[in-house]
Amino acid sequence: NKKRFLSSYKIDALPLLNYYIQKSQFKEILDANIISSDSVKIPPADVLILLLRNIMISRFPLYQISEWALNYNPEQICVTKDNVLSFNDDRIGRCLDQLFLADRATLTTQISLAAIKIYKIKMDACHMDSTQINLTGRYNRNRKFIKPPATIEKGYNHQHLDIKQLIFNLCVSGDSAVPVHFKIYDGSITDATIHIRTWE
Repeated sequence: NKKRFLSSYKIDALPLLNYYIQKSQFKEILDANIISSDSVKIPPADVLILLLRNIMISRFPLYQISEWALNYNPEQICVTKDNVLSFNDDRIGRCLDQLFLADRATLTTQISLAAIKIYKIKMDACHMDSTQINLTGRYNRNRKFIKPPATIEKGYNHQHLDIKQLIFNLCVSGDSAVPVHFKIYDGSITDATIHIRTWE
């Protein structure tokens, strides 16, 4: 006479993704670099890793992350039915703010070094590529930030046009093209300067 219920959950590529997250010590590195008070209900690292899983698998908007998580095996996303609604867009936004205020250069370097060591990635050579993101319009330059971001400035793009831009620079290993360094620069910086900073 017992009532039985069938619960169906998605798994997708989560076991594979979780394997790399755990082996690369991603959570431990986030915990060590993002400041969090003891009073928070969910550590920022847990929120950001759930967001990473979403980006890698589905790319739902922030306000639908909780709804998305309900469809997946709780063990695979490390979220329970009791706390899944706590992963709302406000909490995710606050955790992204904390990530922005963290020393992201150190954080990404630690992640890269861990991957290089664990997977024995050869760093005899690396490849760098910079890309300009062209922008138009007026911007409030008087806005104050706790930590100043890269600034939109005029600079010459690859078509030799003097326009407002930001510079994205990516460095990958010569072995299997694994991303090992990424940074956003002010729009006026030159490729030569970026490459020297990357090498250093």
